[in-house]
Amino acid sequence: MEARLPMGEGTHLTGLKSRAGRALKYLWMLTISLRPESPAPLALLRIGVCSILILQAISLRDYLYPLVGSLGIMQPEIANSLTSSCQPRLEWAIHIGNNLSELSEEQIITFCFIAYIFSLSLLALGLFTRVAALFAWLLHLTFNTSGITSTYGVYEFTNISLFYCFVMPVGRAFSIDSLWQDKIPGSVYYCLCRRVLQWHLCVVYLSSGIEKAAGEQWWNGEAVWRALMREGVPVSFAWLAAVPMVAMMLCWGTLVLEMGYAVFIWLPSTRKIWLASITLLHAGIALFLGLWFFSGSMILLSWVAFYPFAVTAPVDDRKQVEGVVEDPVLV
Repeated sequence: MEARLPMGEGTHLTGLKSRAGRALKYLWMLTISLRPESPAPLALLRIGVCSILILQAISLRDYLYPLVGSLGIMQPEIANSLTSSCQPRLEWAIHIGNNLSELSEEQIITFCFIAYIFSLSLLALGLFTRVAALFAWLLHLTFNTSGITSTYGVYEFTNISLFYCFVMPVGRAFSIDSLWQDKIPGSVYYCLCRRVLQWHLCVVYLSSGIEKAAGEQWWNGEAVWRALMREGVPVSFAWLAAVPMVAMMLCWGTLVLEMGYAVFIWLPSTRKIWLASITLLHAGIALFLGLWFFSGSMILLSWVAFYPFAVTAPVDDRKQVEGVVEDPVLV
């Protein structure tokens, strides 16, 4: 005789399977499903990253040689020991320049710097977008490698963003190139590119939050206290010594925002709240710690990736994924 589940228990299991199926489908639609989207977010990524990097380059122009020159703050041998030998560096350009001409090291560095700003300007305008993105990315990586001892988070994120500008169709809107390209108002490939950026940011914030949570200073408020007690902070926070709970709450809030990013940024009901909160967090970092370019880059990436830009109606994913390989956007 066949063993049968009691009617009530069988109905309960069926209900659980049905709810689990609906939950998985909902997660798929939120985080993985592809649908035609506008190219506008990717264009904003291109323009925003180039604007930030041009402003950063202008702010560093007077310190260029001390940061990356052979007689600068850090000797090239030390910088080379901290990076892979395969990464492009200014030494290569200096060696080639010395063999081909009588230009000095400082003149060659200046020439590379001008070429870098020029390629960023072309990329911002959307003129020869793919080629400009390639040169901007390689030159940015070159300066990063040669000045590795003076770089921090913003250099990594902007270099990754330039790579995205090279491989993604960022010139399909708000660009000079788009004037003579076929108009494609919506493509599933734009959505695929945003999905990559979305998951990348989720991994970044989640890993950052976990790493912070592993240290005691993010639980007792010391991390915020030490950051705000540094020389150069525009406002005095000495009063925090009398109310240490404020520093602790700020630390806890940062942990919640970063570790919760990978979950709540996807949900329509909490997405705008998390976007606004992350924006305020980075605005505070910019205002009180002076990390303007880093904060601007992170705010830009979050809004480009997750702001609910207008999209067309959902479509069958399998048909769309099959069509990606023949998408005219890729040409």
